Amino acid sequence: MIKTLTAVCLASMLVTPALRAGEMNHEHPAAPKGSAELERLKGLAGTWEGKTEKNKEGMTVVTYAITGGGSAVEEKIMPGTPMEMTTVYYDEGGKLAMTHYCSLGNHPSMKLMKSEPAKLEFSLVDGTVPAQSMHMHQLAISTPDADHLTADWTLFDKGAKKDVHSFALTRKKG
Repeated sequence: MIKTLTAVCLASMLVTPALRAGEMNHEHPAAPKGSAELERLKGLAGTWEGKTEKNKEGMTVVTYAITGGGSAVEEKIMPGTPMEMTTVYYDEGGKLAMTHYCSLGNHPSMKLMKSEPAKLEFSLVDGTVPAQSMHMHQLAISTPDADHLTADWTLFDKGAKKDVHSFALTRKKG
């Protein structure tokens, strides 16, 4: 019994480090390359800041990060504040889509409707929020160059356009 227990302990001492090394070096398959539009959004990774109509005194910060093994881009608007919102961009059936987790307490999903070299336009996927509720209904992201972007979020209420929230941002260096 003692010899068997000793043998098991010795075997586990020899095998456990090898297993741990294998776990740490375990290679996951790389995420497949995304749509051209998702790959463009990956180029936004980093911190962006600028003034907005709603925040004229201070700077509005927006961050972009590649996540999910390269299969998604996470956008955080006003990170670390009570108004923080998160949007996740991903490919669905080979076409760019997104879900916006809004400070209004809802999460509209949108799909890409139009793609131009410096502009992406999204529109609400019906049924993801009640039509009469206040929600973000459209988004246009313009990138005139690698260090500037404008995001125009169109707010709907009671089934009609209410307002456009525009963010004119510059990539933060260093």
